[in-house]
Amino acid sequence: MEMERNGFDLEAIKAAHPLSEFFVERGVVLKAAGAGVLQGKCPFHHEQHGAALTVWPLENKWRCFGKCDVGGDVIEAVMRLDGVDFKEACERLGGRPATPTAAPAKSAALTSGQRQMQASASRALAADNRWCEGIEKRRGWLAETVRGMAMDGHLGLHEGKLAFLYDHGMKLRWQAGSERRIAWIFGGNSELWRMDRLAGSGAGQVIVCEGETDAISLIDAGVENDKAVAVVAIPGASCWRPEWTAMLAGRDVIVATDADEAGEKAARRILDAVAGTVRTVARLNPLHLLSEDRRDGAKDIGDAHERLGRDALREAVVNFALHLPQESGKSAKWEAGEGDFSDFNDFAPEDSGEIEEPEPFPIHCLPGVAGEMARGVAKSAMVPEVLAGMNVLGILSAAIGAGLEVASGGNRRTRGNLFLMPVAKSGTGKGQSFGPIAEPFLKMEAERVAQWQRTDRPEARADKAVAEARLGKLTGDAKKNLSSEEKANLLRDMADCHAEIERAERCLREPAWSTEQATKEAIESLIATATHETLASLSAEARGAVDVLMGRYREATDESIFLAGYSGDPVKVHRKGSPPVILARPCLSLLWMLQPDKLRELLESPAMSESGLLPRFLLADTKAEPQEEPEDWPVLSEATADKWRQLVLALVDEYREVDVAARVVTPERQAAALLRNYTNETAVRRRKGGDLEDVDIFAARWAENAWRLAVVLHAAERGDDAWRESLSVDTAERALCLMRWFAGQQLALLAAGREEKMKKRLERLQEVLKLKPEERCNLSELERRHAFTAAEVERLANKFPAVLVIERITTGGAGRPPLVARLLPIQKGKK
Repeated sequence: MEMERNGFDLEAIKAAHPLSEFFVERGVVLKAAGAGVLQGKCPFHHEQHGAALTVWPLENKWRCFGKCDVGGDVIEAVMRLDGVDFKEACERLGGRPATPTAAPAKSAALTSGQRQMQASASRALAADNRWCEGIEKRRGWLAETVRGMAMDGHLGLHEGKLAFLYDHGMKLRWQAGSERRIAWIFGGNSELWRMDRLAGSGAGQVIVCEGETDAISLIDAGVENDKAVAVVAIPGASCWRPEWTAMLAGRDVIVATDADEAGEKAARRILDAVAGTVRTVARLNPLHLLSEDRRDGAKDIGDAHERLGRDALREAVVNFALHLPQESGKSAKWEAGEGDFSDFNDFAPEDSGEIEEPEPFPIHCLPGVAGEMARGVAKSAMVPEVLAGMNVLGILSAAIGAGLEVASGGNRRTRGNLFLMPVAKSGTGKGQSFGPIAEPFLKMEAERVAQWQRTDRPEARADKAVAEARLGKLTGDAKKNLSSEEKANLLRDMADCHAEIERAERCLREPAWSTEQATKEAIESLIATATHETLASLSAEARGAVDVLMGRYREATDESIFLAGYSGDPVKVHRKGSPPVILARPCLSLLWMLQPDKLRELLESPAMSESGLLPRFLLADTKAEPQEEPEDWPVLSEATADKWRQLVLALVDEYREVDVAARVVTPERQAAALLRNYTNETAVRRRKGGDLEDVDIFAARWAENAWRLAVVLHAAERGDDAWRESLSVDTAERALCLMRWFAGQQLALLAAGREEKMKKRLERLQEVLKLKPEERCNLSELERRHAFTAAEVERLANKFPAVLVIERITTGGAGRPPLVARLLPIQKGKK
């Protein structure tokens, strides 16, 4: 065992920095995974799904069994996370807690849309006296305090929910029945709330609260009347990050986390982290601000605010600060019992008692009138924003058709035709949200059909009759004795007549921009006669369309025209007794609203996934619920509806129905780089051993759909001038934000199937291992003889740590010890 290297006492460094605490401080959520084992998402390859990181706290070792395939100790972890060499890693850890001394890492800059959203939220709350007064009644904070924090850019109002505004994030909090709910619109637990108060050296004393509401209670009490005092908040009890320590350097720090188990652990963690860096540090237990007879049921600063009132709370905090203990050199270490990992059973990044909502639909990514229309319809139809937002995307895609493309790399051109599938129960507003959004497009289509009935069809009938009459005369002339020249002229005239008859017959077919449901043959026919071979399938209840797709009129499914229509692949179909259908580059857009049972049917059909059709869809469970009718119905603004109507009309006229070649948009260099990086990121995750390997067929479409979303958003923002403007970085960021959200939705809907497949594979692996000596087998043999790749076995071990373990066996001979998979004894014989 190496005790010393380059003058550093390695064992002392490791002992001072338990890996379990180190990873939690770095934002990794660790969960117990068997005796003496913790697991979490690997921070080294920014794992989003799965839990490839395994930590053995008693041995102070870690390993990533996923893409990294590396392991080590706390020093190796710092080297990889901070990108430093061995010497600097030891210096960052030597004699101090695992806190890097480098400047805090900067969060990603906000997009213009996110900045605008924050500003709008601040203005909304500052201007809404009713809301500020309502908060005063409910929470006891003065309306002036709330309004002032909104004007300072720390509080806001977004979609009827209180918003906490971070430098690079926006967090909503509201009450749903008896539960407090939170959701990040963007950003996350990577920074302190009111972090801007620490800029410069004006605030010599900092009070760190657990949660934003406790911080507001102190501010409302007037603690910050002394300009030398700053109040900040950690987003949740387990959210302390090492980079925050450097921001507190040289200051007096008071840690005012809650008086419960999670709060005490948070306090000890913070005390350990900042000791030796700050001037002084002390723990303020909120219960100690109250007399014994007033502590029952209290646990946080907010309770003290409620029971003491503003003046008494301020006086108590000031008095504590005047007599705070001096703990500048070393704070009490957080002692954990040997082998006790109960603290990590569910180490969530949020306050206990709060339920983190699924990430809401990023409606802020819809620019201009598109976003206005989605929000307006969501309110007036009383449906979730995701349902209205997906309808908006679907109609924009249909309006663009094949007329606008983006140069997406090399000679590749990507169109904006999307396959969208919002899922909602019957009677939850699918039709009410679809109607006003689709109305302009469907009305234009109806007007086009009416024009065809009035003008085009009669003219086509007349042209056909004239051509047939002329052909009849020419056929009679063909019986005459003609010279070679006369015969050649006759044949040419007859060919012209046949061509005119065929053209007239095409014009006799009713024009269709959209269909609700149709057979494969009908869709091919409709596309063949459409401008630019473009068609949209739009349905507020696509049960019938799915039934047709699943084989109502045939023994098997046939997705070929849908696949070709998505990708623009050529189609050539010959049928007995009918002329061939030849499509050069068909373009099909789909907006199918489904009920949950039909989605399950699609997910359970191997053909739908294996053919690649279902992976092309942007899916979302809208979680729409029946709503009670209000006394005063919200109404969609006529101004918003009119602007939406004008946008759809402009897109149809400029791109869908214009008889010119598709216009090609060029992305800005950085925009193309963002989308290319996403493509490469997804490709790495799809490879053998990656976390998306088992859903590769779905993830393979993410990058392409990101480009398609970018085309739609670009057109939504620029309208009929879109082809004249470059696709901007902001548009690319919006498209990626939407695509990442849809990818998460897709994985959530696939989760049950993925787990079931893994269980079946685990059962098969158990059968294999039970026939092996000591119920273990080399990974190389499992791959060679039993078709279990090492990556798959590692995923199974990560997913079922109580059943299966991967370990290296020392044989005593020469060579590298082999990796083996072994069934754990406690699971022997279990089914």
